[in-house]
Amino acid sequence: AHGSESVAPELLGDAAFPSLLSEEALRRLRETAANQGNDYVRIAERLAEEEARRANERRLEAIAREEVAREAMARAEAARKVAVQHMLEGQRAEQERQAAAAREAEDKKRISRLYEEAEWHEAEKATQKEREAAEEA
Repeated sequence: AHGSESVAPELLGDAAFPSLLSEEALRRLRETAANQGNDYVRIAERLAEEEARRANERRLEAIAREEVAREAMARAEAARKVAVQHMLEGQRAEQERQAAAAREAEDKKRISRLYEEAEWHEAEKATQKEREAAEEA
């Protein structure tokens, strides 16, 4: 190795001394390091972009799950309201049926009393006629 140009690249490991390298070899080393650095920067940027994309996908999936859950809750609430409405209608119908049955029972009692009163008046008239007939006789 007479000149700095004759140094083989294999010898440029940890044991290489900058004073043994030519300006061209130093420039190429710096360029290679810069290119490798740029490669690492590009790789890091791609990784960051991919991570951001995945994070965005997870966020969108979470939003979609929340929307599905909200829709399911809305459907459940609507079904609950319908069930309550049916229950109230059933209760109302039962109350109306009971009220109609109570009115019918009262009507029957009233009719029964009217018949009893009519029979009593008829019996009273018959008794009165019998008394009058007995008095005349």
